[in-house]
Amino acid sequence: RGGAQGAANSSSDASEEKAGSVKETSSSGLNLSAAAFVPSSAKGKSSAAPRKDEKKQRQRKDGKVDKPPGLGRSKPKGGKAKESKQRNEGGRKSGNSRPPANGTAAADGVDVANISLNEASTSYPRYQSQMPRYSIDKVARTVPSNANILCVAEKPSLAQSIAIFLAGGKGNLRTRKSFQDVHEFEADFLGKRASYRVTSVIGHVYALDFKLPRHKSWDVDPSELFEAPTERTEANPKAHIAKHLRQEAKGSQYLLLWLDCDREGENICFEVIENALPQMRTQGIDFPVLRAKFSAITHQAIHTAMRGLTLPNENEAAAVDARQELDLKVGVTFTRFQTRYFQGKYSNLDASVISYGPCQTPTL
Repeated sequence: RGGAQGAANSSSDASEEKAGSVKETSSSGLNLSAAAFVPSSAKGKSSAAPRKDEKKQRQRKDGKVDKPPGLGRSKPKGGKAKESKQRNEGGRKSGNSRPPANGTAAADGVDVANISLNEASTSYPRYQSQMPRYSIDKVARTVPSNANILCVAEKPSLAQSIAIFLAGGKGNLRTRKSFQDVHEFEADFLGKRASYRVTSVIGHVYALDFKLPRHKSWDVDPSELFEAPTERTEANPKAHIAKHLRQEAKGSQYLLLWLDCDREGENICFEVIENALPQMRTQGIDFPVLRAKFSAITHQAIHTAMRGLTLPNENEAAAVDARQELDLKVGVTFTRFQTRYFQGKYSNLDASVISYGPCQTPTL
């Protein structure tokens, strides 16, 4: 048994030594060892590990083995034992840490109150806090006569269909050209006559990218991209969608959002609000921004959505902001990393870029 134990120890030590000495380098000179992606706060700690292993090996040869931490030691008494138990269970004394703000609690050691959102998310209007006092009847009571209403759909074909159903037929529309088509007509809005303008965006108004030019270069260390600052830019600058929304919103008293009823659509709602709301005339109107919820483009579905108008949800929009930043940073980081790693390793791999997408992984 002693011989087997010694052989097992020797084998384990040899494996550790071999694992510690392995360091791969690609043809491009990129360090592909595990240490390449170790955070800077953790670097410098691993250098002490070999000395600790050598000490253990000498102790085994001499027949001396250190006891595990805490073994054979007396337990703390009284209040100290209680404090120790609280620390082990994740509890903290109130004087040792700053209490989480806004009633949030720490989870798995992360203070969720200190997680910062990007600039877009922090500037979102807080519509959900108004929901307890919201009702469609309250909206109807404050609608002025001959109100001007701007409706925005997610794409031009949807805008035309919604306009036809709300106007009571294509013959009642007046369509003019701008950066996107604008359909105008008169129809009822919650019991009063109103003037409608129905137009659209073409998907997301903005896209997320790295803010600093150096982070857009392949020369930068991929691991640096996780903490790189980001910024929003127009997704399609040549279409002038932001300018179009600001232009069409002038003089409007209500903004009806006909974007797709999912998280992406909710995020686009707030991109539209950001451009349209500052241009509107909303004095004396409690709920100038309204969200239409629908699941089909039919006459019945559109009119049902008009009777059930609600408020947009900034929480769902912020969730998309988080997803966009994760997709950008994880996707670009690992695309650059694995492209450098695999180039030159396989003769039949002729791809110049080997893409990595976080959204592709669950699909595969």
